[in-house]
Amino acid sequence: MTLMATASDRDGSVSRVEFYAGATLVGTDTTSPYSVVWPNPSPGTYSLTAKAYDNPNASTVSASVAFTVSSGSTNTPPAVTISVPANDAIFAPSTTIQIRARDKESAITRVEFFAGSARIARRTITRQLAVSAPRIELKAGSCEAQTVAPGMVRFDDVGAARQ
Repeated sequence: MTLMATASDRDGSVSRVEFYAGATLVGTDTTSPYSVVWPNPSPGTYSLTAKAYDNPNASTVSASVAFTVSSGSTNTPPAVTISVPANDAIFAPSTTIQIRARDKESAITRVEFFAGSARIARRTITRQLAVSAPRIELKAGSCEAQTVAPGMVRFDDVGAARQ
């Protein structure tokens, strides 16, 4: 996790910025833009502050920012909806199946389409595509015409799945 802060001094220069989680010093940076890497913070709730020092060593502490680091075990499965075809529609093998997959905690990495218990298609998604193009189109040309929209299983990048 990267922590960043901006700091300036009207009558001199900023010599360093210290980053704190509660009373614990996470790190110090001496060059702008000020940032430190906080590797693998433990799950919990933290109050983050930055303390800036100027060249004569006077200091000011920022307002605190509260945030929570969750453990991997609280991963919520992603959500997905089929927008085309409509529920109970009859569609031809050349119909484009349009879905919208979302995950509040991480990126969608793949979507699988099912007709009953048979997987009819799988789409692997890169992190960049998941961020920049949330609507995914997949040609259903390899399946036969059906009267029921296929089911889906979707996976996020930390392994949570929902049918």
